[in-house]
Amino acid sequence: MNQKIIIFIGVDNSGKTTIAQKLSNEIGIPYYKKENEKSLFNNRDLNILFSEAFYMYSFLDKTGYSIIRDREYPCEFSLSKVYQRETREDLIWELDNKYFNLNTFFIFCYKDEYKNFSDELISFDKIEEIKNKYEEFLSLTKNKYLKLNTTDENLENQLLKIKEFIGE
Repeated sequence: MNQKIIIFIGVDNSGKTTIAQKLSNEIGIPYYKKENEKSLFNNRDLNILFSEAFYMYSFLDKTGYSIIRDREYPCEFSLSKVYQRETREDLIWELDNKYFNLNTFFIFCYKDEYKNFSDELISFDKIEEIKNKYEEFLSLTKNKYLKLNTTDENLENQLLKIKEFIGE
């Protein structure tokens, strides 16, 4: 099997986790989501954030393992811009170049409207801005990406689109 790195990105409540987990079950590639993702949002240490990101890249590069990730460095790009937080854009683009050398696919999940939006860290009024910053990232990345509108919540249809995109 050829290595595949599949990274789900997008606004909270867009279906990333549900879709990523189901895709993992269907194609047999392990799913990974950082356990302390929410706590890192407010208590960010850029050294830890980027050392973990580079470690994950190095691990995948050296092992040839495939993985489905729920969030990664594109999220730092988007959220740091929206919340005007300090970041290291140079390291974001270094990671992007490195992942380009692997078989990396971004799945950008978004909705036309967010009904019953609930998140303890992201405010509803920031959704459109966050979505726009992900779009900006995608316009700059060298990696392959799929913009997946999840408004209809049709999981089977979404999985078909993703599998076709990644060649499964």
